[in-house]
Amino acid sequence: LAAAQEVLDSVMAVLKSKQDALAEVEDKIKKLQAVYDNSVTEKKNLERNMAVTAARLKRSSKLTSALADEQVRWEESVAMFTTQLSNVVGDVFIAAACVAYYGAFTSVYREELMTGVAMATIRELGAGGVHVAPVQRRLEDCVQELGLGVRATAEQVL
Repeated sequence: LAAAQEVLDSVMAVLKSKQDALAEVEDKIKKLQAVYDNSVTEKKNLERNMAVTAARLKRSSKLTSALADEQVRWEESVAMFTTQLSNVVGDVFIAAACVAYYGAFTSVYREELMTGVAMATIRELGAGGVHVAPVQRRLEDCVQELGLGVRATAEQVL
């Protein structure tokens, strides 16, 4: 009996050590499973973020190309407005002088002036820096706003 008890104690000690080793392995498996689950979750989040970032890059590329086209249009507009701005004082002076001068005449005579002498003079000065089309538009606008009767269009005047 003592020998059987001794064998039982030794087997129980081996069993206890094996159970402790099994518990350690199970703890390692739980830790590794938690690490794996975290890695899978992080991978899914990264894939989702990658898809969102790719979509953003695609949209930003479209926006950049659209803005590049707008830049060309804006540069052209700025150049045109700069030219018009450098001529605005003279254009307004000529328009105001014509409106003041034409105001005293009848509408028939004003029409004659607009299509005849005044526009011929403005065309002659056109080579010297006065731009006929902006001046003509300003004259037509002023005359129409004041209701002075001149209804000359660009084709009639030029």
